[in-house]
Amino acid sequence: MGKIINCNKSVDVGINGLCTQCGTIHNLKLFPQTENDVKINFNNMREYKKAEKIAGYGNKSDRSKGDFYPTPSFVLFPILEKENFEGTILEPCCGEGHISKELLSKGFDVTSRDLFDRGYGETGIDFLFMPQPKTFDNIITNPPYNLALEFAQTSLMVAKKKVALLMKINFLEGVKRKTFLENSPLKYVYVFSKRQTLTRPDWEGKNKGFITYAWFVWEIGYEGETIIKWL
Repeated sequence: MGKIINCNKSVDVGINGLCTQCGTIHNLKLFPQTENDVKINFNNMREYKKAEKIAGYGNKSDRSKGDFYPTPSFVLFPILEKENFEGTILEPCCGEGHISKELLSKGFDVTSRDLFDRGYGETGIDFLFMPQPKTFDNIITNPPYNLALEFAQTSLMVAKKKVALLMKINFLEGVKRKTFLENSPLKYVYVFSKRQTLTRPDWEGKNKGFITYAWFVWEIGYEGETIIKWL
């Protein structure tokens, strides 16, 4: 344990460099107890910052092009066990086809599109530009987080039945999103009880999972309260 200066007072900081009061790393002077603590604290802070980049919390220059973080099949399977998707499905951020391929293998009628050409689906299509209302029964995708709200809004225009978006749990935060969510047919938020691993495609290291993800499921016409469930 060491000491940091935070909020005009000294508080304890764990050996991982996190403030024990607020759980964040402060860019303030650290007063370790031993020389060994210095090595432990700063080594872990470097790992923390590296994990931020892997998971998509870095600055813009650190992020994958188009906010592309592929969706492993084990992240998709739980929502297919919980929800029924009848009719056509649009995957508007298909990337390399991770979600689409799994859906097709299970017999779903899937249309795959993306703004960027990553070798799969119809490319060069901007989902947010001039969307055609009610053209697909369902939308299932992992949208770029920096455009998550816009994708949710547009998806509700395009879908006839359900919208399922894989997003960080902190999509629930924010004044603009609060207004949107309270006035949208958001039926379920399925929170992963174990942190999932979604990393940049150019990352070759190991990542044990850094962010809490959830499937946000809207059902067109639903007027009840949002229900939180766990996967």
